[in-house]
Amino acid sequence: MHRPAAKLSVSIPSQLAAAVRRRVGARGVSRFVARAIAHELEREQLGTFLADLERDLGPVSKTELTRARRAWPELAVIATGDPADIQRLASPFRQVRIFAL
Repeated sequence: MHRPAAKLSVSIPSQLAAAVRRRVGARGVSRFVARAIAHELEREQLGTFLADLERDLGPVSKTELTRARRAWPELAVIATGDPADIQRLASPFRQVRIFAL
């Protein structure tokens, strides 16, 4: 069963459009864009949630960040944002979510 769809008209840089078409084909663009929008909305909600937590509970201390990085060293590497480290850790057998501690 398909959900009702709304048509949108957006303008994006031509290089970005070409990259998306190469990746998903002409028929997959709408699905790709819908997933990208959903992902961005989730990230914004997460950002709001984290800001609310920091407002209500205060910032995470350096001690707690150090403990978290020791407990999850792979995530601490991912948090650096180094693409080589992310690629090394993102094996086909592992789901990796990128986030900053």
